[in-house]
Amino acid sequence: MGKSFKITILILGGIFIAVLMALVFFAISNGYSSRYMISKIFPGTVENIYKPYEIVEQSTSTRASITGCDGFVYILDDKNLTIYDDKGNEKSSEIMGFEDAYLSGGNNQVIVYNGPTGAYIIFEEGEKAYSDSIERTILGARMQDNGYTIFILKGRDGFLGGAAILNEANEIIAQYNYADRFPVSGCVVGDTGKFAISGIFENNTDNTGIDIFEEYNNIPIAGLNRDYLLPLVLSLGDEMFIAAGTEKVSVFNSTGSEQSSYEYNEIIRVNSSRLGCWIADRKTGSDKIIYLDRTGNEKWTYSTGLMTDGIITGERHIFYWSGINAVCLDEKGKQIEIQSGFDPVVGIADIGNGKVIVITTGNLVFSEYH
Repeated sequence: MGKSFKITILILGGIFIAVLMALVFFAISNGYSSRYMISKIFPGTVENIYKPYEIVEQSTSTRASITGCDGFVYILDDKNLTIYDDKGNEKSSEIMGFEDAYLSGGNNQVIVYNGPTGAYIIFEEGEKAYSDSIERTILGARMQDNGYTIFILKGRDGFLGGAAILNEANEIIAQYNYADRFPVSGCVVGDTGKFAISGIFENNTDNTGIDIFEEYNNIPIAGLNRDYLLPLVLSLGDEMFIAAGTEKVSVFNSTGSEQSSYEYNEIIRVNSSRLGCWIADRKTGSDKIIYLDRTGNEKWTYSTGLMTDGIITGERHIFYWSGINAVCLDEKGKQIEIQSGFDPVVGIADIGNGKVIVITTGNLVFSEYH
């Protein structure tokens, strides 16, 4: 019995060491720190703060666009695109040959596009992966978390405007044109293979029309009309989306059935992810952040005490900034420490693996969750 017990202990010990080594190898190869891995395996055993690990001097204008994904941060300042890796190394800096350059990022890819000509470039892992042109004026484009891109296009041939869907294989899978409304925004509806396109009617600019399409189908499966403005649509959870205006937010499922609706004072920021939706509502010079869970239910409200300049959702947390202040909240509305320095914050980028970059007018502050 004793010998069998010892053999069992040795076997279990060997398995434990093998698993531990595999985790270490996985962490190193994917850029994770040991503390981050511990926080994943044993929640609550580490400090629950963002600690700076690298500071890079970099002058960035307050008008710059910023996004992060897959271990890289992309900073588009006027026409100059600079890319940094998660160690603070400048990977590339290039003046884009675009008249008006714009930036949008998803989980694994980033798109930079030229509004007037319709040209665009897809970046992946800090490198150019694909380039093409939609050959129409792009009024706006948003890279979705699943790699799809929604283009909102200027009207032509008698149409007021249009929308196009680019899939993760860089194929245009659908185009929609409208003669009765101006399309404003679009989103993927979770994992359902459906898309929502929102627009404002030409003959009644206080009314919103939202169409829901299935992939590869140009005929909507549902059309929603509202006698108030809900021009911004964003994906929510696995099979829902939200539509937001300046005072209202409504939550719909993939068939267009309204699940919930809320009224606010003055909506100034809305952001969403698979974790839920965060709304910045302004009243008398101070903002509140309201969290809706992935099913569209209000869960908590957080008073910022500040006028919010920007808000983003990250891998695990939400971030907002105001002046020189950068603030992080967890999914329960509890504040998590994060440092920004003494310069005005331009933006925040979550690049995954527990790493976040606070971009100020004078520095890039690289921090990791502990």
